[in-house]
Amino acid sequence: MSDLNPAALAELARQVSEQNVTMNEAFEEERAAEAALLEKIVESVRPALRALSNRLKASERVWWPTNVETANEKTFHPERGIRLAGSGPEQDYPRANDGSIEGRDLVLLDDGSFATLDWSGNWTRWQGRTSTEESALTRITTAEVVTEWNVDVLAAALAKALEAQASGRTEKTTATAKARAEKLRSVSTLLVGRK
Repeated sequence: MSDLNPAALAELARQVSEQNVTMNEAFEEERAAEAALLEKIVESVRPALRALSNRLKASERVWWPTNVETANEKTFHPERGIRLAGSGPEQDYPRANDGSIEGRDLVLLDDGSFATLDWSGNWTRWQGRTSTEESALTRITTAEVVTEWNVDVLAAALAKALEAQASGRTEKTTATAKARAEKLRSVSTLLVGRK
């Protein structure tokens, strides 16, 4: 250590500091490029967001109204969206009889903005006790998204959802809804004809 003098240490410190500044600038450039790419991806899928979106669960409560059966009650956020990443509500210690619930999801809302669903609650397997889980929806910016999640994974999740939707899965649902509407119209006609 005696061969290093203060001037040499100061020079090394300056070099390391400059390298750190350059590296942080490169990271910022990378995040900005990822945010721009993600915004373009969202813009390109915007016409399909309503079709891809589902109701987002705000809370669920499971309880025992009698000694032999359970009941549950769910509420939903007013926003609709598609989950792109996250763990959802996860139970800790799954082999135990009770514990807590935590988790975090990233959702793309049907208006093209991003939000997180932060999960909390408790769970139990004990008869007579109540389990609850709740999610808090927080809107976040695209810049915030790229600091926490991988853009490639998000793009792949969107592509997978689009492919699943385009695969014809909705044709059967549409046909079922049209058939039901026709039956309801027929019943309505019969009822009106009886008056």
